[in-house]
Amino acid sequence: MQFYQQIVGQYNKASPVQKSYLSIALTLGLLIILILLIFPAVNHVLKINKEISDARIVEQKLEDKIASLEKAETNYNQAKDRLKIIDEALPTGSAVEQYVKQIEGLVTKNNLTLAGVQFSDIPLSPPTNKDRLGLREVDYVATVEGKFINFKTFLTDFEGLIRTTDITSISMSENQSIISAAFKATVYYLGDQTQRAQKTNPTGDNTESNLTKPGQNQ
Repeated sequence: MQFYQQIVGQYNKASPVQKSYLSIALTLGLLIILILLIFPAVNHVLKINKEISDARIVEQKLEDKIASLEKAETNYNQAKDRLKIIDEALPTGSAVEQYVKQIEGLVTKNNLTLAGVQFSDIPLSPPTNKDRLGLREVDYVATVEGKFINFKTFLTDFEGLIRTTDITSISMSENQSIISAAFKATVYYLGDQTQRAQKTNPTGDNTESNLTKPGQNQ
């Protein structure tokens, strides 16, 4: 209290010019104190505002992504049945074993015998690099034996296969009432354009022998 009275007494004794300088000094000191007190709060508010702005941007991006995923899910649900058919018609990889099983099933259904089937230049392993997929094809020859009427129904069923196949030629020979029909065909699939093809059979042996021995019904 005594110190305050001394300051007030000195202020009262000061000249008007000294009083003006002192007022300015006190005002500046007060402003500096206020700035030191307010600046951390202002800086904190600015930081929070920036975080809120960034969070809004992230939230908008997440909402856009969720909307895109929902749209993709809707499109997939609408097309998944067709995708399954497309994958069966033109699979990724030769899928030769499944294809041969389909042929064997039609042969058995029509009371025929699969005397032999031979593929050439076909990779058994699925493509490892799916960025270089392209349409590939493989030729094969299959021989079936049985009655002609059964062979006709076999061809009708064969043409109904979903797997994309072109029959290029058919040759037949007859022994009494039994015919032996050999047909050449081309089957298609999506494969690596750089993948090396082999003459092989579905069991994985790199040979050029028939897949089914003559007279053996798989």
